[in-house]
Amino acid sequence: MTTLSRQSEIETGARRPLIITRIVACVMSFMLLGIVVRVGYLQTQPAPQVEPLLGTQRARVFMKGRRGNILDRRGRILGTTGLAYLLYADPKRIEDPVTFPEYIGFTLNYDPAEIQKRLYKLRNKRYVVLDQKLSEERLSRLYALREQRQMKGLHTDLWLERKYPLGSVAGQVIGFVGREGHGFEGAERMYDRMMTGAPGKLGYIVDAAGRPLGITPEGFEPPKDGQSIRLSIDVAIQMAAELELARACEEFGAESGEMVIMDPHTGEILAMANYPPFDPNEYRTTDPEHRRNRCVTDPFEPGSTFKSFIWAAAIEGGYVTPDTMINTSESVGRPLRDTHSHGTISWSKVLIKSSNKGMAVVGKKMGNTKLYNAVRAFGFGGLSNSGIPGESKGLVNPLRSWSKVYSPTSVPMGQEIGATPIQLCRAFCVFANGGFMVNPTIRARDPQNPDDPRNTAIVERVISHRTASITRDVLRRVVTEGTGRKANSKLYELFGKTGTAQVARTDGRGYEPGAYTSVFLAG
Repeated sequence: MTTLSRQSEIETGARRPLIITRIVACVMSFMLLGIVVRVGYLQTQPAPQVEPLLGTQRARVFMKGRRGNILDRRGRILGTTGLAYLLYADPKRIEDPVTFPEYIGFTLNYDPAEIQKRLYKLRNKRYVVLDQKLSEERLSRLYALREQRQMKGLHTDLWLERKYPLGSVAGQVIGFVGREGHGFEGAERMYDRMMTGAPGKLGYIVDAAGRPLGITPEGFEPPKDGQSIRLSIDVAIQMAAELELARACEEFGAESGEMVIMDPHTGEILAMANYPPFDPNEYRTTDPEHRRNRCVTDPFEPGSTFKSFIWAAAIEGGYVTPDTMINTSESVGRPLRDTHSHGTISWSKVLIKSSNKGMAVVGKKMGNTKLYNAVRAFGFGGLSNSGIPGESKGLVNPLRSWSKVYSPTSVPMGQEIGATPIQLCRAFCVFANGGFMVNPTIRARDPQNPDDPRNTAIVERVISHRTASITRDVLRRVVTEGTGRKANSKLYELFGKTGTAQVARTDGRGYEPGAYTSVFLAG
């Protein structure tokens, strides 16, 4: 009996620690459950004194939204955003700094000396970029190194890269995007705010050491992509314009060239070409001079092409009719010459033959004030309202600066005036659309939304429909029997005006010897 009692006491003593352990475990489980419930309650219904502290327990990771695409008028992609990899090193994690540059250099085809130099210069940093954009070949080699576990201290990072699938096509019109994601030049700058995506956020709770504990559902906002922009440019027309412009510039040895093709009724720019071309994909290595859209930035003396505007203004003002006879031998107070002696010819022939003397005779008859008003009415001396970055107003001197002797004879033949290609194109559209001035645009107008202010193309009437029609008919004769015969087409009834002007010196004193600007306007 005594033996059984002792055995029972021994068994009870052996179970006692197990029972205590179970009781402690249950108590702790209930306590942890209470803490979890309390944390959840504080998250959903925090006390007033706790609520201000919640923000200090959250961190946010921002995710960039993709930049909107740039499309041509038919939806073809001119600019888009894709993923790219950069290569960087963490000097603190490199096990052997001596052999690392040589190994990485020869394995991934880099210059070991350049890698060593960069790592030494930034040895106290944890993020040293070795290659801004990894090629497909180097990325494949890098994956092989990763499988072999031979890339300690070497890492890749994803970033959003702006890409231009058509290369240099419309390069100056499109512009480019810098490393920080901001647009420079052209449409990229013009519509930067609209195309820039909104960043998203991911909120999570951290402990006192800043380590993430959990994600808060209400703290997640997905990134929003930027708006895509449809330009008025037609890629097919743009490519043809660039091809012909390059051919002409190379044939005649021109340093640069510009071409603008514009719908005279809507103001939509269908093509805007510059030579030399510019590839936005290579903006880092391109001469900044080639990035400039000279169609809007560079004014020049338009020469004889300007005669068409003064010719029409003289008709509109009632100073002459197309059949009015002009004595080109009449003195205008200064020596002028034509390529050929014309004698007495009609006002129509003055334009067809591009007579400087004939334009000067009528210019003096109109006077400086009427000439100045005509020049401004055709949009010269002011912005074309295209909104394209860097646009120049051109050059029209204030009326008070006009000479009584030289200005009324110089302006009618395109001197003392500075105009950009887009200004000339816009003004020439007046003859094609029946006398109206329109606002040029590189963004496609929306015919389905007539209330859109962008669709308001017409600014004002410059000349009557009758004057526009008369001028157009005479300009047609310029192409068929005048100075523009080489531009005559068997497919289209073109009307146009040629012009050759001397290049003004940069110091404003006369003209550069042997330097000329050739211009042709047509509709």
